[in-house]
Amino acid sequence: MDWSKQQSENEIIAFINQSPNCVKVLAAENMKYENQEVRCEGVFVYRLDGNKDNGVGILLSNIFSIDFPFGRGDVVQYREVNKEQKSFITSGVSGKNN
Repeated sequence: MDWSKQQSENEIIAFINQSPNCVKVLAAENMKYENQEVRCEGVFVYRLDGNKDNGVGILLSNIFSIDFPFGRGDVVQYREVNKEQKSFITSGVSGKNN
């Protein structure tokens, strides 16, 4: 992407969506990611470090369907805790005022 030129909103969104740093992970209700029966929501994290399975990044998604302590803009760690599922958000830090 040539950032020296003004990009449209659609071009910026396409860049983020196609980036290998945009990873889809799971947010588990009440952070109970080790319980196989818990409700989850698939969310997007923009990876700052790590890989698609284990890393840290900025939560891009709003979370609507579950009770979850973090929201869009917070820094979260995600980890593979079960090889049969996507990685889970396992901890985080509020992005507010930081």
